Amino acid sequence: MSALVVFGLFFKPFTFNHWLQQEVHPHLKFDDYPFQYWPEFAANPKLQRYAGQVVWINIVTPVIITVVVAILYFFFSEKIGSPCNLMEVC
Repeated sequence: MSALVVFGLFFKPFTFNHWLQQEVHPHLKFDDYPFQYWPEFAANPKLQRYAGQVVWINIVTPVIITVVVAILYFFFSEKIGSPCNLMEVC
């Protein structure tokens, strides 16, 4: 489902907005903060799931990507050229 959210948001924003308003919540748009509808989570599990996916995509995914890139840079920086010493200016 998270892949559907990302795909819809980037490649079909109008269709994604229509899906949000039809399936998840009638007043929700793709650029809205879903936690403003917090009191409705108990009655609307799709809204609660969508809010959880928004958190996952916006908070957790960039951290994971940053860690993976840092690890790859650490291992391959010697082979690429001059490594960046984090204790000094690059």
